[in-house]
Amino acid sequence: MTATKDLFVPAGAETLFGITALDLGPHTGELEMASGPWLRDGDRVGRAALAVVFDDVTGYVVAAGAEDGRWPVSLGMHLDFLSDPPTDGSTLRARGELLRRDVGGGWTTGRVTNEKGEVLVVATQRSHLVATDRPVVRPSTVIPAGTTDDRPLREILGVAGSAHHDDRSRTLELPPSDMIANTKGSVHGGVLVCVVEMAAMQALEAGPRLELSSIDVAFLRPCDAGEAVTFRAEVVHSGRTLQLVRVAAENVHGKTCALATVTTRTT
Repeated sequence: MTATKDLFVPAGAETLFGITALDLGPHTGELEMASGPWLRDGDRVGRAALAVVFDDVTGYVVAAGAEDGRWPVSLGMHLDFLSDPPTDGSTLRARGELLRRDVGGGWTTGRVTNEKGEVLVVATQRSHLVATDRPVVRPSTVIPAGTTDDRPLREILGVAGSAHHDDRSRTLELPPSDMIANTKGSVHGGVLVCVVEMAAMQALEAGPRLELSSIDVAFLRPCDAGEAVTFRAEVVHSGRTLQLVRVAAENVHGKTCALATVTTRTT
């Protein structure tokens, strides 16, 4: 496949997060993403929003080297968060790099930096190639959150105020929307990671001194963006310094689409 930014096919999630392509090839790739006040989540800044542009840049590196008729899907990713993204409208840059490729897919690594070149997140991803036509641009009426919408991402996605809990876990619901879709109409993996962070922080009743350290997520099956997704968060450990939460994302049939382990720390 030709190394070109023309490979980039934006869908609802890319439009929402203000993601654009700089360069995409079979070995490395670069994308940009707009920051803004929409990244704020109460007293905190949502770090997991960076998973969307990371998922894209590493996935497209694998796609750029794939034969025609095959396209990558993510099997899982691990993200280590170093710092909050800015909320001032400045541009963030994501760089992806191929670690290894085989007939079944590829392993990639990447990072997202701010305009000063400071690293905000480092991550790895495992992609699997499936037989499918190359994605095409899907019509969308999404307003880019990064440029015109100052509401918190939680509200833009429609998850604000939808939480309830029982004695064992807390749940959060993500309503259906074209805004959260990838090119195939499934919920974008990076968007799932965004809501995983929200669910984990809510379960911990997190304040401003609690920051996201890492998320390790496995994607088990696609989640239809046209149906609601329920996130169930269970606090495994809540210490003075380190906290650990498990979060499962389930479709309307009660089947798990993604399973994540979230670690946070008290500053």
